Amino acid sequence: MVLLTPKLRFSHLPTHFHFTKLRFCFSSSSSSQFSSWSGLQSWRESPLNEDRFWGTSGPQPLSNTEVPNTPVALEAFGSSLAELGSLVLSTSDPLTKSKLSHLAFSRWRNEGLPIGLCQPPSRPARPTNPQLVSPKEIPDPKNSGLPLNAYLLHNLAHVELNAIDLAWDTVVRFSPFYHILGDKFFADFAHVADDESRHFAWCSQRLAEIGFNYGDMPAHNLLWRECEKSSDNVAARMAAIPLVQEARGLDAGPRLVKKMVGFGDHRTSTIVARIAEEEIAHVAVGVYWLCNILCISLRNRAELLQEYNLELKGPFNYSARDEAGIPREWYDSSSTNKQEREGNWKSSQQLSERYMSDLFKRVFQAVEEPDYEGYCEVHSSNCHWLITDVYASPRFRERRFFWENLRNVASKHSMPWPVTWDFNDILTIEDKNGGLPSSPRRLMADCLNDCNLFDLGFKGPRFTCSNLRELNQLIQERLDYAFDNNQWKLMFPKASVIHLPRVRSDHCALLISFSNPQWQRRTRMFKFERMWLDHPDFPGVVDNFWNDTTNPLVNTIRDFTSFLRDWNRISFGNVF
Repeated sequence: MVLLTPKLRFSHLPTHFHFTKLRFCFSSSSSSQFSSWSGLQSWRESPLNEDRFWGTSGPQPLSNTEVPNTPVALEAFGSSLAELGSLVLSTSDPLTKSKLSHLAFSRWRNEGLPIGLCQPPSRPARPTNPQLVSPKEIPDPKNSGLPLNAYLLHNLAHVELNAIDLAWDTVVRFSPFYHILGDKFFADFAHVADDESRHFAWCSQRLAEIGFNYGDMPAHNLLWRECEKSSDNVAARMAAIPLVQEARGLDAGPRLVKKMVGFGDHRTSTIVARIAEEEIAHVAVGVYWLCNILCISLRNRAELLQEYNLELKGPFNYSARDEAGIPREWYDSSSTNKQEREGNWKSSQQLSERYMSDLFKRVFQAVEEPDYEGYCEVHSSNCHWLITDVYASPRFRERRFFWENLRNVASKHSMPWPVTWDFNDILTIEDKNGGLPSSPRRLMADCLNDCNLFDLGFKGPRFTCSNLRELNQLIQERLDYAFDNNQWKLMFPKASVIHLPRVRSDHCALLISFSNPQWQRRTRMFKFERMWLDHPDFPGVVDNFWNDTTNPLVNTIRDFTSFLRDWNRISFGNVF
């Protein structure tokens, strides 16, 4: 989808968009299909949970003799939640990671530390054991060397350890969007990380009780690879982790409990049942934030799942999913078909007022605007955004009033907001060529800073305006810009601006593209994977290509890399 400016014409937008001038309006569509988890608020307000030891009658606080040593002083390594989360991610020892996760959340909560900003490690630190292999190389229970209860418990411990990292990575990776997502987002996922650390502690303790340790059998790294796929998109992260991975835990929980009971290990079955019960909160939190972020980012949930290749597979634990607030039409096609037959189907993208109440509450009227500004409210799906089409006066004195007016508008809303067209001013000295030297005035830059507006940049020729004179009298300037705020940048992270050729005008048009169609995605760069060397067929694959001296080298490399992609998919599966 694109916008053309100057003279933004509404016909350039799809017909399902409509506009309201001079009005900012937040609203939401209600749907009877949605009901958020009733325990969300009480979970958020619950006191710190110190029950990290599983006693004879259930979870209880650790005694002094049971507290593991923590070789890191948190006070020396972090002054914000993001920095503490990065420390947890950089810790390799599983028990230390679990303990640090709890201490990080506790310190942030007790001391009122800021969310902060921190760069996450490329991937979490991992211990030497367990050895990470492809899913197909995980031994089955009979060949694992572990009894069934230890085998299943080890798998669960591995999931919980990954869940600690997934939650903290969400906190740290998306900390730059703190002002958009707000405190509650980061508080919720730090809370999830604390819960997961407690679950890992229970699993590790129980493994030791039956004579085993975490790391006694291989494990796969598929959970983290799913996390990496969503590292550039917070909406995709909410879909990948809570809606897909954690929801699968809800489905598997009852089956795992039954297997433990069948094996005769009632103590482990009780631990697993408690973990499954607490995971409902984590899925509910993810669904809550997925709904909110879909609205902010104007994304379609079904398209998001398809774009990131996220599959929702059964069998499903309907009661647990219902309690977590996942609408059945999101994952069960038979439920959707039934609603369509009854004529009661509503788009799964409609968001309930309960989900939206934290984001959209205000309705207010904008100030009266001069003739040289056009304000439009864009409605699509369930969310609105504002676009301002500007023609600033060429007279400096009048432009001063324009900058003040733009500040006034910015102070009255927090909507996603692009501001475009002719500002009749330059930002830098490079934005003018020819004529008398002209220095950029600070008023424009100061106003953009005050309004938190950022230059979208451009592709094509730099100058958008020309006096159309001969070369020795030619003056060219960049007077037409497209700016956006953080909210709009989050909504359309791939937005770009192209300066089109001038046609019957002294200004060129700006083509603003903010869609992300599938055909724009680039082919993944070929990378050699070390695990191929361990496959018995790989030497033969190499010989078949490199012993053929009749084929030119360029063609051999092309054919070899193309074949390896298919061979990898067949031999190892889609582990990337």
